[in-house]
Amino acid sequence: TTYTNTYFNLGLMFRSKIYKGLYSTSGVQFSLPLSADFAVPGGTVDNKENIANDVSLVIGLGQQFGRIGIEGRWDSGLKGIEEVPIGGSVKRNRAFTFIGILGF
Repeated sequence: TTYTNTYFNLGLMFRSKIYKGLYSTSGVQFSLPLSADFAVPGGTVDNKENIANDVSLVIGLGQQFGRIGIEGRWDSGLKGIEEVPIGGSVKRNRAFTFIGILGF
């Protein structure tokens, strides 16, 4: 089954310089569901009412080259995002994000 969840994310991140433009990013992210559905034969089923808000820990590593930079982040949800029947597995948000940076 293919699940599609769309969230609005609000993050509180801290950046720590490591060495010559290399830095780490860490913080917490709050995610509010905008839409959720899953594919079934013949169409899709709206599942937004079954999806909960999420709180995640975020850890990232980046490199700044003057005004240009790149960063990768790992996002790991702390809460189950969907109600699960007894004996089922808990679904949690997990994401790897790649970010390009251009400073003005």
